[in-house]
Amino acid sequence: MLHQKDQMILEKEKKITELKADFQYQESQMRAKMNQMEKTHKEVTEQLQAKNRELLKQAAALSKSKKSEKSGAITSP
Repeated sequence: MLHQKDQMILEKEKKITELKADFQYQESQMRAKMNQMEKTHKEVTEQLQAKNRELLKQAAALSKSKKSEKSGAITSP
């Protein structure tokens, strides 16, 4: 009887150890995936911000050239 209980306790401890190991593995995989997603998000955000700055510069240049054309047309007669 005592041997049976010891055996059952050992089996339960073994199962707990396996579950803990599986949990740690899954947690490390999830952390790695989160880090990769964060890195990808940061890169995409930086690319979009750079594109946005470029487009704002182009818009400002176009706006400035339109103003120059209007003021040039008024003063040239």
